[in-house]
Parts: sequence; C-alpha cells; structure tokens
Amino acid sequence: MKIKEVSSPSFYVNLLTSFIVLGSAVQVEAHLIIPGVVSYNSEHYYSEGTQKSEVETQPLIMTYEDNNGLCEKPALSRGNLIRQPDFNSLDGWRGYYTSGVNVTRNKQTKECGIDYQVVISSRNNYYDGLIQKIKPTLSTTKEYTFKANLKLNKSEEKEFGLAALALKNDLGIVYCQYLAVDQISSNDKTLTGKFKVNALGEIKQSYLLLFGPKGSKELVIDEVRIAEVDNNTHDPNTLFKHDFETDNAGWLPAWLNEVPVISGMQAKSGGFSLYVKGRDHWYSGAKLPITQWFSDKKKYTLNLSALLSAGTNQAQKLSLQLYYVDDKGAHWQRIYSTSIPVAEQWVDIASDFTVKPQGTLKKAEIYVFGPEANVDFFLDDIKLTQQDAKPSDGDKPGDGDKPGDGDKPGDGDKPGDGDKPGDGDKPGDGDKPGDGDKPGDGDKPGDGDTNGSGLFKKMTSAECIDGQYREPQRANPQINIEDILSNHNPNAAVSVLSKTVTKALEKRYPFGAEILSQAPDSSGQKCLTYWMQRAKSTWGDLPTSELFHGADLSVHECGHGLSHKLSGWSTQALPLTKGTAPVCPVRGPYEYPPLYNLQHDNFSKDVPNNHYDSTYINKGSPVGKQGWESVIDEAVQYSHSLAIGYAFHDYTTYGSDADGALSFAWYIQRYLYFLHDNYPEIYQEILGNACWREAILKLWGKIWMYEDLALALDEPSNHDNLTSENTTLFIKAIQRPELMAEIEAVRKAHQCN
Repeated sequence: MKIKEVSSPSFYVNLLTSFIVLGSAVQVEAHLIIPGVVSYNSEHYYSEGTQKSEVETQPLIMTYEDNNGLCEKPALSRGNLIRQPDFNSLDGWRGYYTSGVNVTRNKQTKECGIDYQVVISSRNNYYDGLIQKIKPTLSTTKEYTFKANLKLNKSEEKEFGLAALALKNDLGIVYCQYLAVDQISSNDKTLTGKFKVNALGEIKQSYLLLFGPKGSKELVIDEVRIAEVDNNTHDPNTLFKHDFETDNAGWLPAWLNEVPVISGMQAKSGGFSLYVKGRDHWYSGAKLPITQWFSDKKKYTLNLSALLSAGTNQAQKLSLQLYYVDDKGAHWQRIYSTSIPVAEQWVDIASDFTVKPQGTLKKAEIYVFGPEANVDFFLDDIKLTQQDAKPSDGDKPGDGDKPGDGDKPGDGDKPGDGDKPGDGDKPGDGDKPGDGDKPGDGDKPGDGDTNGSGLFKKMTSAECIDGQYREPQRANPQINIEDILSNHNPNAAVSVLSKTVTKALEKRYPFGAEILSQAPDSSGQKCLTYWMQRAKSTWGDLPTSELFHGADLSVHECGHGLSHKLSGWSTQALPLTKGTAPVCPVRGPYEYPPLYNLQHDNFSKDVPNNHYDSTYINKGSPVGKQGWESVIDEAVQYSHSLAIGYAFHDYTTYGSDADGALSFAWYIQRYLYFLHDNYPEIYQEILGNACWREAILKLWGKIWMYEDLALALDEPSNHDNLTSENTTLFIKAIQRPELMAEIEAVRKAHQCN
C-alpha cells in the first residue's frame, strides 16, 4: 500500500504482563475460575446442564454436487477434535460468559460453495465469546496444534483476540491455559499455537474458549482446529502416500482444462479423493513430478485406486505412464494399462516398474489418463514404494524402453510422438485463430497492440498468457478530457474533486473507476472520499498535476479494500482488470516467510537506494513481516498505479509509478527464488496451483505492457513519473538469468512451452 499506518498496542497491557511464553503457547501461572465452566453467578451460563444460550442450531447437510453445497474444507476436518469447526451448525458451541451475549451465523457464498462464520455480538466483557467442551478430553501425554481465524466485525481499531483452554482436574480445580494471543482487526487474523496440556493432576474435562476484544465490539470466528501432532514413523521404502484428505498432494493438470481437486463425492478410503475433470482429450489427466525420488537400478511399485464418474455409460481405459528425461532426451514408459468398468466400484491397481535412464536422470513425472474425452474420473490411495532392482529389469520388449514398442501414447500424433507433449493443443501452436501471432494481433482495432518500445515482447512469452495479456479497457492517454478539467478548481471541496477524478478515470482508465465504485467504505466514508481527503490534507491544493496523484493514491488503496472484500478466510482475490479477478488459496497470516528475507539477498544491490525497500522489505517495517500474500497484492495495486501514471502522463510530471511496479515485479522474482531454495513445499504449493500461475503471469503481462508503452512516450527529461534514473537499473536487475528463470518456471508449470 502507498501509505501504511500501524498503531502500536496500547491496551490490554496489564492483561498481557501476566502471561509467560512457554514454547509457542502462552500460559497463565495463576489458577483461575473460568466463568461458564463453574457457575458462580446466576447471570453467567453453565457450559452444560439445563440452561442454554439462545443460539441457532441446524443439522449439517453436506452436498458436493455443485457450488450450492457447503464449502469443502477437508484439511480443517481431518483429525480435528473440535465439532462443527466451520460452523456449518452450532452444535457443540455455546455462548460464553454473560447471558446477554448473542451468537449468530453469517452465511457467505464462495467459489467452493456455502461457507459460514460465527458472529458474537451484544458483548459486555472482553471474555464474552464461545465455548466448546472437547471430547474426548485432552491428554497430558500428547502434543497438539491449535488454529482459529478471528477478526473484528465492522471495526477499524485493533484489539486482542485470545484462545484458551479451561481445564478441570480430579480435585475439582478449574484453571486456564492460554493457547494464543494476538492483535486482531477487521482483517482476517489466524491465531495458531502448539501446546501440551499444563497438567495439575488428572484432567477430567477440557474446554476451548475464544474471546478477547473489549466489550461491545463484535467478534467474528471461523475455522477452529485442535488436533494431535502426528509423530508416527513411516516406512522408509514408501516414497509417498496420497490419500487426498487435506489437499491434492501436488498433482498437476496434464493437458487438462481444470486443476485436479479433492472431492467428497467419492472416496476409496477416508472422506475424499482426487477428482480429475475438465477433460477434452483422452490424454487429459493428472501428473505428479517425482524426479527427487528416483535413482538408477531401483525397482518401484505404484499402487492406486480409480473410479469413473457417475453417468459414464461404457467401460474406459486407464493408462499409467512415466515420462522422463535423461542425457538421450525424452522418453515415455508405460507402467500399466487396464479397463475400468462402468459399475460404480473402485478398481485397485498395483504395478512394478524400473527406470533405466541413459546417463543422468534429469526429470521424471507420473501421468494418469486414458478415458475418452469428457469422462471424469477419481483417484485415491496412491502410493509409490521402492525396492532393490533385479538384473535385466526393464529390458524386455514392450516395456517402454525401446523405440516403436507401442508404449508411447498416440505414437505419431499425440503426446510422446517425438514432439512436445500435447502438440496441437498449446497456445501458439496454430490450432486456434491468432494464437501464434504477435502480441495484440487479432484484438480489436485501436487496442494499443502496437507502438510500444519492444520491451513487452522481450520480457514476456508469446506462447504463454503473459505474452497474450490484453485488457478490454486499456488505459488510453489519447482521450481528450479537457471538458472535464476546464472548470477544475484546485481548492474545491473533496466531493467535487472526487467527481472530477471519477469522470477522468472513466474516460482514460475505466477499471480504476470501477475499483473506486466497488471498494468498501473506509472509516465510515466512501473509499474515494476518504483517500482524496488524505491527498488534500497531504498536498494542500490539488492542481491537475497533483489531482491525478490523488487519483492514483485512491485507486491503489481502494484496490486493497476491494481485494479484501472479494477475499475469504483462506483465499485472496486479485482484481487485475475488468473480468479478471483471480481468487487463489492462501495460507493463514504470517504463515509465509516474511518479505524481509529479501533485504540482503544476492540481488538487493542491483538497484541501490531503492526507496521502496525501506517500506516493504525492511525487517523493521510491519510490511516486511508479511509474505507472499502481501507482495502479490501490492504488485497488483502498483500495476494500477502504473496504468494511471501512463493514462495521465500528460498532466502528471513527477512521481514513481514505474519504480513501484518494477520494484514489485522484481520482488516477486526474488521471493520465488528465495522460496525455491528455502521453502520448496511452499514454492511447489504456489507453482502447483493454476490460479496462482495465471495470476502471476497475467500480472507480469500487465506490468510489462504498460512499462513498454511508457518507455515509448516522448516525455521531457524532467518528467520522472514513468521513467527515472532507476528505470534502466530495474530492467537490468529483473533480467538476471536466475530471476527470469523463476518466471519461466511458472510458464513451464502452466504448460506454456
């Protein structure tokens, strides 16, 4: 964000000073009597018994057929000791502490379906909240993890949210153990912790308490989880075992229209399986990179279960293939082929195979495909194990290691025919009109696909979605707005200035005006009004040169607000342009490595004295503590700043729009590079998600489209809104081969080339 304000905590000091930190859990040493567990006043609730809080209760109805059902969250349910953790019902939950507390559910409709969160209102004390008895009671010999999402409802001020256990021992003593304490605001906040029960005797009963903000402030709670830490040892010969109870385990789309997702419609074991859908070819399916598990002269066994989707009217083939690259090139090797019956029953498959690369094994992937186009299927219980290989394994004819043995899918015209897998179906191969043309060709006349500096073509790939990026209402500085500005008064009221800004944006950058119209209010005012007031108080009078700095500031900050409005507890929306606002999955707050890891990396000196560094990647900056969700959101907003700087370059003579956008293009590369080496699981989580790949590449295309156009402008040398002394440094820094490789990795993961 362009202006970042963070208030230091100035309340609950007395409360917090009584806490001591033990590991990642926060504990209170004194024994406390917990209201709602032991009744000591008729105004307080019993947690059990005849008296109940007036709360809404409904039976849990799980529907998976379409998005009208409940939102599936298998990772939340697996091993969770909390009943109704997602508040699909309020069974097991009780309002807690005083009798006036009101517990209701807020219904939201997301892409995944119906989602609920609970709202605690009519609160009079900071410990008014929710309580649930944990069944079975917690053990003193086990370790647990805790997680819950808390936020304030319609409040701009920061408060504290708290989670605690109320424990009753065999002597009848009730005491409290705090699990997590953190500041919360109207933005989503995930409280987490790992703990062991602080035992004072034998634990007879255990309760979870969620509370914290000052009285009268409404508390919103969602996605509550307490689970045992899994310390089980695993068979060293088992390389992986995927049951899809929590996620898709890294399986990627292979010539597939949709990413394979976990689904509760079918399951061989547990409650979920991998759903392979959006298939428009027989070879559309799922793949898994397995290079890291393979070595020469090893024998492997692949186990899995497969099921055809309901409604399939004839048996279908299923093919398991290994694709690998060695010093001699690319090879396809059949692992197993079979027929899956129409009857709704799972088919179990187990097949041994050996990999015998010639030279170094550079890449290996398992593919599962085979049914006819538009036939969906499910996979479950996939396991890969290894054992010592026997001599001559893999040497027999037909095992896939010799040319022409018939093992390559679709020899001659389909994947594995010696050309690139998927030949005939990738953008740029000529099978779709205009997809092999230059960027912009095939668009409407006057869409601005020419007259750039050539940088867009250099920094993007014409075969991928970054090089094919278009905007239906691209910024256009050639539109005359003199009629709008003819009566502009630099000292006009904010309401008048806001109307002028809106009209100008509607002409030259319509999506900026759309952001302002859809953004939520800020501090009780319309977002545009609030930020134009800030601009006026900062710069005083707003002549046209300053007016569009105010427009830039407003769109940038309101863009953050719109992103938050469209996001959920575990998703992030990125409103990029009209009709394009990817909503991608995210981890909880502060679950990504902080941006300050970039502060002194190997690339930081390439642009010395970049003034954005001190705000965004400085270890002492609040923003520097944020991670992936921050860098990508800021990059989107700075892409709008760049578009506005270009749209009004004839009025605005100074600023840093280009430096801001280029900084974040650079930060994205550096952050991915950092994850690649230090957090490979998060790196694969991002690159393995089609939504994130599309968001990164479309954002990359947008930034370079506008930077390309900006550099083609003939501006006076004293203008530095779109160019500065750092522009050349930024471009050179971004073009570092190891950083460009990260963008290329996103393209390859998206099967662009």
